[in-house]
Amino acid sequence: MASPLQREGYNVRIFDMHIEDLNNFKIGNPVFVGISCMSSFQICYGLEFASKMTDTERSCPIVRGGAHPTLLLEQTISSGLVSVVVRCEGESAIVKLADALTKKQSLLTSRREKSKTILKVS
Repeated sequence: MASPLQREGYNVRIFDMHIEDLNNFKIGNPVFVGISCMSSFQICYGLEFASKMTDTERSCPIVRGGAHPTLLLEQTISSGLVSVVVRCEGESAIVKLADALTKKQSLLTSRREKSKTILKVS
């Protein structure tokens, strides 16, 4: 996900919970926090990270993507720790999402439109 954003001039920071300490992580002022999640233990790590970011960066949207959110949308949004879900191939949608959030434009899709790539949850 970083490459398309970087090509468009966005600063991207990647955090790996296996390498860095979540308690010492300082997020800065991001357009959004993106969390990719396949399945299994990554779900728990993603929820822990989203919870931490929600506690410290209340105005920052939490964006979830990957196999798990794509296949299990309702389970993903049931945590309440997600603002937007990017389904399927996120590379084609992530720059549009960043642009919309930067310009404070509305994300017109809703959770009822499950065929859409970008779904606004909250």
